[in-house]
Amino acid sequence: MKDASAVEAAAAGLKGLGLAGTYSTGDDALRRFYLPSLAASCAYDRMAGYYSSSVLRVTATGLVRFVRNAQVHGGRMRLIVGAQLTEADVNAVRDGLRHRDDAIAEAARKAPVALGGDAAGDEYLKLLGWMVSEGLLDVKVGVPVDAAGMPLAPAEAQGYFHSKYGLLTDANGDRVALLGSENE
Repeated sequence: MKDASAVEAAAAGLKGLGLAGTYSTGDDALRRFYLPSLAASCAYDRMAGYYSSSVLRVTATGLVRFVRNAQVHGGRMRLIVGAQLTEADVNAVRDGLRHRDDAIAEAARKAPVALGGDAAGDEYLKLLGWMVSEGLLDVKVGVPVDAAGMPLAPAEAQGYFHSKYGLLTDANGDRVALLGSENE
């Protein structure tokens, strides 16, 4: 049986959340903006200079609803992140990509990651790989390049990839943008 509040929230979409126009440090933006917006969305595009899969643990309750919405409405999460990924994150993404179309992915489809809320957060690396293998998550790494598209050495780069933008889209096509210095 589906959680009635989750169904109502998905039907109301982003417009039904009563979001403020802006959120600042101290506004508890994670609980007042990010988690409800993620839960009401089926597509998420994000550029973040620093990203760690541990955000999946922190956002598990909103992410579970997002994944369900994405599966129903053909959505996905697309990330462009800086080169500061942890080795565990890189390995989880690579593992998900390697197994996207093989027998292990088929077995995962038959017995998917439990999407029950906080338990999903406890399995965040498994969830990261599973989302990649299911086509629900694409990750690209942004690195400084020269005019020919070749990576620059740290001494040559004018800083590093540190963008922080995001766009959440619900099943109705309504969108909410994130812009600023806060991470998830």
